[in-house]
Amino acid sequence: MGSAAKKQRRIDNQILSQFYIDSQAGRARLKDVQEVKDILIQLGEPFADVITDRELFYFYLIFSWNLSFAPEDQVDQELDRFLEPYKEAGERFYRASRELLLSIVSRKKKMFPQEHYTFGSLNPGEKASGLS
Repeated sequence: MGSAAKKQRRIDNQILSQFYIDSQAGRARLKDVQEVKDILIQLGEPFADVITDRELFYFYLIFSWNLSFAPEDQVDQELDRFLEPYKEAGERFYRASRELLLSIVSRKKKMFPQEHYTFGSLNPGEKASGLS
């Protein structure tokens, strides 16, 4: 593994350490950050060139993953709540982000219908037992 790949892996692991798998079944099945990262990378592969900021890439993937479990009648409300802070970036960015998130949700449902855990977010300084 080259130094660039090692550096990227370290960055990815650092980003993912902020999240944890929010179900007993998920924690029992997914043992480490690398396995979670591999699943998220598969999910996000077509979007990697669109979302060039790595932290935002994982943030969008994890939000979309969790959104895939929302009741259909709540998806719009959840998207609006999530994107509210970005409205000042402009309507074009808002619409593009919304479309991108829904595309990721659709891909998650097709690729990983058997995966029923969600991700939670840690407060700074907390340690995730499921990912450490």
